[in-house]
Amino acid sequence: MDKQKKTLLILAVLLGVALLGLLGAKKLADKKEKADAIDSAEESIQVYSVDADDVTKVAYYNNGAQVTLTKTDDQWQDADGVILDDDKVRTMLSYLTTIKASDVIEDTDDISQYGFSSATNEVTVTTKDSETTFMIGMQNAITDKYYLMVNYDESKVYVIDSAMLTACGYSTSDLMPDES
Repeated sequence: MDKQKKTLLILAVLLGVALLGLLGAKKLADKKEKADAIDSAEESIQVYSVDADDVTKVAYYNNGAQVTLTKTDDQWQDADGVILDDDKVRTMLSYLTTIKASDVIEDTDDISQYGFSSATNEVTVTTKDSETTFMIGMQNAITDKYYLMVNYDESKVYVIDSAMLTACGYSTSDLMPDES
């Protein structure tokens, strides 16, 4: 019985050491994740930011069809005057009201190399004070990022993720209130 107690004691100690190692590894992983998030936030470039409540109109293309949304008397409606679901529009706007880039290419000589040849990749966000037009270029096959030009300013091309394209993926029917 004495031998069983020693074996049990050794197993308990080993289990304790393993648990301490596991907790230490978790804390280290959490610290690394926080540091990576801070680094990522510091490296991003603020391209555009506006309060969603200040947006009065949004126009973009969805599958080749122009989608125009207008806010009148605190209600969003499509071009035909159909009232849209406010929460769904706000979700769509969340992709357009804060735009960050991972990189900026300045002094571009030839913007066609970034895929800015089609008006079907335009998004216009209007507030009571301004109107901003974004032109989404092609996707970089290596980085899976997209090119963005703001207000036709050819001197800067931003490198962004696919969030703006997510916003352009909403059709008018996607933004309609759910039928109960």
